[in-house]
Amino acid sequence: MSSSIDNFSSYTDKMNAVMIGFIFMNIFAVIIAMIKMYFYTRRNPKSTLEGDAIKMYAFKFIYHICDAWSEYMFWLLFFSCCSIFIAYKMQVNAYLLLPEMGEASDANYMTFKVVMALTLVTKLIAVFMKIIEQSYVDIYLVDYEKPNYETKQVNAWRYMFIANEYNELQTEMRYV
Repeated sequence: MSSSIDNFSSYTDKMNAVMIGFIFMNIFAVIIAMIKMYFYTRRNPKSTLEGDAIKMYAFKFIYHICDAWSEYMFWLLFFSCCSIFIAYKMQVNAYLLLPEMGEASDANYMTFKVVMALTLVTKLIAVFMKIIEQSYVDIYLVDYEKPNYETKQVNAWRYMFIANEYNELQTEMRYV
């Protein structure tokens, strides 16, 4: 006489909730990107961008889509993983098991890995696009500091300090 027990947790309810969240987050990311593009086009009309308007609009739209999508997908993955982990740890009687490794849970793990990889790639694209945008800015500093009486020179560190402060302000303000 032998007996065996096979324990398996179904994640269909959790995966359905994550799928609904995924759809809503995608829609929300597109809406947020469109709102940001609306305000960008209001601040930068075609007449001021001259011939580069379409190129700049496309660049900014890709940036806003990548940035918003990666941000919302990260939080979706984070909270869905946290909810499964907290439900697993807070249970008194075993009704939810963590997904096992192997064929039975490959779909769950593959979905997570693909969305996480896409999130990482789109955030990297957004960061590189922001660096490219900031590196094309020309900064002209006008300083009315009088030269030192003895050396007849202006301190170069002052210009470096002002440029560094301007760079730090770019992270604080939306747009100047």
